Amino acid sequence: EAALEYMKETYTQGLVIINVVPEEYKQDEAFTGSIYIPYTELEARKDEIPVETPVILHCNRGRASALAYPILEECRKDIPVLSYIDGEPLYDRFNAWVEEQNASSD
Repeated sequence: EAALEYMKETYTQGLVIINVVPEEYKQDEAFTGSIYIPYTELEARKDEIPVETPVILHCNRGRASALAYPILEECRKDIPVLSYIDGEPLYDRFNAWVEEQNASSD
């Protein structure tokens, strides 16, 4: 719940959502607009993450995101706010919220 509220608050500030789950555990479900970079590839692919934007990491259950956090914290010191979801992501609720935001701005 706290992660969902944080994502809503920072969405308009350019929040970058990164799915860090290993390829063998990747599911079809995803956050709208998220980037997929397995945590084992984060250091090598760090330049794919926009600069000076808040970043939140997630995976299916919170394990890979906890492993990814110190990797990205070390190799991308320009990220102003780095966090991760410790648990199962609320895809449906966030995606519905994004859809509502997009509909109201049309």
